[in-house]
Amino acid sequence: MTDRTKKVSFLLLVMVVAVISACGGIHYTWENPDVGEFHPDSIVLLPLDVGPYMGAASPAEAIIAEALKDTGRFSAVRSADEVRARFAGDRNTERVVTAYLEKFKTLSYSDPELSARIGSIYESDALCVVTVDFWEYTVQGDEKVGKVGFSVSLVDAVTGIITWRASHTEVDDYLIIKPDLDDLAEDVAETIMDEIPD
Repeated sequence: MTDRTKKVSFLLLVMVVAVISACGGIHYTWENPDVGEFHPDSIVLLPLDVGPYMGAASPAEAIIAEALKDTGRFSAVRSADEVRARFAGDRNTERVVTAYLEKFKTLSYSDPELSARIGSIYESDALCVVTVDFWEYTVQGDEKVGKVGFSVSLVDAVTGIITWRASHTEVDDYLIIKPDLDDLAEDVAETIMDEIPD
């Protein structure tokens, strides 16, 4: 093998490793440096902000709830369905949850009074607030793709402080057979929950 061949082979190896490295891992994660030890035992998943992706609500909520359970970090995970089930007999709880989520969405503000009330109502140490960033079939460049993305915030219910945030998106291209968006969502949820602090 000549020196030139060795150099080309080495450069190709470096490029392959770089491409593989770029493809793996979560896209964004942030941990609040101002928060000390926070190890919630229980968590409540609030109804998701699905934006224009109305069809995502039910499957995405089920997938996120399951991913939270699969972390093994929580003794209790209250689902978004459990949150809504309480609305039927308790309109005040519905108003509290709706007001909290509205402030979170429009003002990027986690209201500590409302979060504490939600934590108390659902007997949970933490709130999980999720936005569906993508849930669609679309075109990127020249490729048809399925695309699913979530943004997740972990909130200390007692203080209202956002302790951790993460977001991730998976894209799968296709020619004829569309990828299953639920399968993509499971991959996204698992990738995000793998990063949730202990």
